Amino acid sequence: MTRLTMALLLLLLMLCSSALHAERLIATDDGDQIPVAVYPAEGGRLLRHYATQRQAPALRLPVLDGGQIDLGDLRGKVVLVNFWETWCPPCVEEIPSLQQLCRRLRPQGLEILAVDVGESPATMRKFLENKPTGFPVLMDTRGEALRRRGIYAFPTTLVLDRSHRIRYAVFGAFDSNSAEVTDALTPLLAADGPVPAQQGTP
Repeated sequence: MTRLTMALLLLLLMLCSSALHAERLIATDDGDQIPVAVYPAEGGRLLRHYATQRQAPALRLPVLDGGQIDLGDLRGKVVLVNFWETWCPPCVEEIPSLQQLCRRLRPQGLEILAVDVGESPATMRKFLENKPTGFPVLMDTRGEALRRRGIYAFPTTLVLDRSHRIRYAVFGAFDSNSAEVTDALTPLLAADGPVPAQQGTP
């Protein structure tokens, strides 16, 4: 293989890699900047089991419509936590399927929390004028919840069981109403109540 051929192959690999995601710095309310990657939808390949099933970190954030939501208050429900921003096209694309999923499975004990990162309430209200959601939108204006979980990709979704152990992680937009998602959520929703939390568990 000639040096020219090797150089062309390397260039092709770089182009393919950059096409998989876009990178961006998001500015938070406190003036910090967080580098994130934006991943397009890639189907079920992005649904990943959390082998350790570790307990989800505590989450307490203001809600766009007023008040606060504490994840601990939702213990006993299966919770889907979605981290996103309005400038992220894949994030916006998955909103309709999340709405449908919420309507379909909320009666069985599913709650969806959409966590907007680094944007102001005014920006979010303007965005939602013609895109209403049937689930609460939490405001992580400083990106603290994002960094605490080591998340640097949009959108990112965590699926918690009734005891709030992380069971699945999804990096990138996905169809919430796909058969794969239904198959993953069904046994979690069918489980009886939460496992009692150990002392010190958030």
